Amino acid sequence: MGVLVALASRPGELVTKEQLLEQVWPDVVVVEGVVKRCIAELREALEDHAHPPRYIGTIARRGYRLLAPLEPVHPPAQAPVHSAATAPPVPSAARPGATRAGWLGLAAIAAVALATGAAWLARVGDRTAATTVTGGSIAVLPFEYFSDDTSKAWLAPGMSEEIIHSLANVPSFRVAARTSSFAFGTRSATVGEIARELDVDTVLEGSLLVEEDHVRVTAQLIDARTGLHVWSRVFDRNLTELFAVHDEIARNVAESLRGGEAIYVSRPAPTRSFEAYALYLNALSLWRERSAEAHRRAVDLLRAAIELDPSFAAAHSLLGNVYWTMVFYAGMPSEEMAALARHAAEEARRLDPHDSLALTVLGALARTRFDWQEATSSLVAAVAADPSNSTARQRYAEMLFAQGYLRRGVEEIDATIRIDPLAASVRSVGVLGAIFAGNPDGALVRAAESRALGSPRAGYLESWVYVERGELDRARASRLESAASMQRWAEHIEPVYAAVTDRARLPEALATLAGAPEAVARTEGHFFYEYAILGETGAALAALARLEGTTDTTMNLWLPELAPLRREPGFVTAMQRIGLVDYWLANGMPDLCEQRSGQIVCR
Repeated sequence: MGVLVALASRPGELVTKEQLLEQVWPDVVVVEGVVKRCIAELREALEDHAHPPRYIGTIARRGYRLLAPLEPVHPPAQAPVHSAATAPPVPSAARPGATRAGWLGLAAIAAVALATGAAWLARVGDRTAATTVTGGSIAVLPFEYFSDDTSKAWLAPGMSEEIIHSLANVPSFRVAARTSSFAFGTRSATVGEIARELDVDTVLEGSLLVEEDHVRVTAQLIDARTGLHVWSRVFDRNLTELFAVHDEIARNVAESLRGGEAIYVSRPAPTRSFEAYALYLNALSLWRERSAEAHRRAVDLLRAAIELDPSFAAAHSLLGNVYWTMVFYAGMPSEEMAALARHAAEEARRLDPHDSLALTVLGALARTRFDWQEATSSLVAAVAADPSNSTARQRYAEMLFAQGYLRRGVEEIDATIRIDPLAASVRSVGVLGAIFAGNPDGALVRAAESRALGSPRAGYLESWVYVERGELDRARASRLESAASMQRWAEHIEPVYAAVTDRARLPEALATLAGAPEAVARTEGHFFYEYAILGETGAALAALARLEGTTDTTMNLWLPELAPLRREPGFVTAMQRIGLVDYWLANGMPDLCEQRSGQIVCR
């Protein structure tokens, strides 16, 4: 209620976040996220919306203002005074949307928000002695950054990521992955809404205030079921002690969950050099930007960090990851980047055999070489080292699909969606999971979800469902949508889908595929899928004979509409060439293949 009263005391005027913190919580340590959460709950109580707002407007990066006009209301004499705990229900006439236009005044506003305000007043406080909750799942939100020196803003998300990594290794904990947790850094949502969307019991939020070489870190753990603080604390330290602070926060959180029975093992400091650590966190922030220039800057920072401390394993593993993703975001040659990525990741693994990111990179690289055993062992180890590493889990699910172990792949991608539900790439692979689970309607739902999260591959993925159903116009439209979003070569899409039903256009389709640039053909698996749906089995098998590991199209081999291709004897021959047959003989047949009289037969 205090926030609403503060806004109502200056109707129509900007009230900054700092002013709200000072006025509503003058003697209590809270983070800016409390204000955002409070505004979200007020809007919920008032049936208001951020876009467009009717009552509470947001001034980007500054604060809020009350939009509705106020009218004085004079309460009856001797009106009963209620505490927050005994406040009466809010009359419907006082709620937005009631028949009477406008506000009844500050008293009515206070009544509307009384329960909400009281709950927030109960939540805040500086509690260094923790209570405990029985839940074992948590989302770590991106810490907020308060400082005029924006050059160190990367410290805040870096702090959150380090806490996520530390908590992920606590036995029986489930930690929401970074992508989904960080999605709420720019969204206005209540703790309850965050918990429901991420399926967690608790939420950790915090802030950093940096002044020269000093940092104040505020952290608070909230029970999502009650909205009450489980634990909160302020750390005033030198910047060089930042790693020790995040480790202490993780320990306090672990001891507050599961009734204090969890076993937390402190991670050793990743480097002896704070300067190297700062360069690493800055590079991590740049890598998240997913741009060519940011990748190049990240490489420079990581090289500088490694020069300061050659034994800094995390810097080596991140460097390997940056090199590998430069293929996609900076347009660098894949062979050159793969060699650099492998060298950096292997050095990281030598320094720390349990570095999850390094193992993920090595697993992905092994798959491009069709080294299925190395890919499997690396990705399994990556997931074991950090169960919250959704990238490792996604890569593992993709590899299982490529190997033909569809049921296991479905289980893995479903588990990955649970820990990282707001990651577009995870949802995209989930489309394949639904297809392989025999749920085409579910696949279309997941495609729509991945599209809403910004995935450019949504149309590409849903087109497979439409092809299987014979809805070729929809399939063509979906493929064209993705080609435009991904800036991919699309000249073949129209003639290929037209030729599936109009055989007169088959020569045009085949000529278009044959004339595609070599780089495009390699990326598209030499168009084995297109040749297969055109009924050109020989050309499809010839394309499989040229398949290269730098493409993800090996997952497409098991799509329902490619069953005629899999029944061809040449299919098993093609799988032998890319090493899958030997892997199957050592590890078990894939779901759609079996051995008959010493021969492998697929369907």
